[in-house]
Amino acid sequence: MELNEEQRAAKREYDRLAKQRSRAKEKLERESLSIPKVADYKIPEAWESQLSAASQAAIIAIRAELQQITDRDEYVITGISEVLCGLRHRLTQKVQIPMGIVVGIWFVDALGSEAVEYVHKDPALLGSPTFKGMYDALLSEIMQWSKKQDPEFLTPQYIADIRRALAGEYRVPPAPNIPKLKPESVLEPNPIPSYEQILEQGRLRMLAQLQFTQEKEEI
Repeated sequence: MELNEEQRAAKREYDRLAKQRSRAKEKLERESLSIPKVADYKIPEAWESQLSAASQAAIIAIRAELQQITDRDEYVITGISEVLCGLRHRLTQKVQIPMGIVVGIWFVDALGSEAVEYVHKDPALLGSPTFKGMYDALLSEIMQWSKKQDPEFLTPQYIADIRRALAGEYRVPPAPNIPKLKPESVLEPNPIPSYEQILEQGRLRMLAQLQFTQEKEEI
């Protein structure tokens, strides 16, 4: 059956889009072979030194302005200063399992979201001009940076948190409602099985598997 001009045009467009999808898939597959798993990723020593120097300088400056900061404050300051340094000097790395983009040990979008929540829960660090400048710059730079990244390597919820914070619309999420266990409902820890019990359990599992296999073969 011969196609008319409109049908031929539709087919050409379909074939063009199919080729685009195929090339995109092939590109992603090639990239995935070169993208390290999170557990296997080794931070280059030069990068690690640069990030560490940035975080140490930030902690010293902020401590001088606020006199006292907590261990948790230091954790957040370290994350913000290192991610900001990484974005500015292109010290980023795509990773997989889970997929994301990291600077050092930090997932960029996750750190931004965590910083937003921390500052909204306890804004004391904003009393430091150094910290406020870093925090404001981090949010703006993550948003600009995220527009150039493959969406598959970003978490939409984290980016949305940052966007809401910049717009002044962020609200701290409510704490999860975890019911307290009644004393009588607390279970006693399971005793460690003896060597004989482990052998018996293994024997029973093996028998059950053999029986399942035989039944499957008879069907």
